[in-house]
Amino acid sequence: MVKFYGCFPMFLDGNQLCIHLAPQHSSLSDEEGIFTALIKDSDPKVNAESLRQQFVHLGNLPDDGYRELEVVCVGLRFGKVDHYVVLKNKNR
Repeated sequence: MVKFYGCFPMFLDGNQLCIHLAPQHSSLSDEEGIFTALIKDSDPKVNAESLRQQFVHLGNLPDDGYRELEVVCVGLRFGKVDHYVVLKNKNR
């Protein structure tokens, strides 16, 4: 995945994102572990067990044909959506 973004960089507000592989995540097979570690880094007080009940990752979406609102509505099926992030690779 990191090699992919090296060939096809992502931009946010006109700035190219720098993506580096953290040493503790040398194996990308455990996506849940990676996201849990990132969330715990941003808020050390968070309960790791409650993250599994509150976090929803929607991946492998088509490049176009939907709006962000529609993706958020899919998330509402799992409960209240407090925060969401949509990352698209527009350089494909």
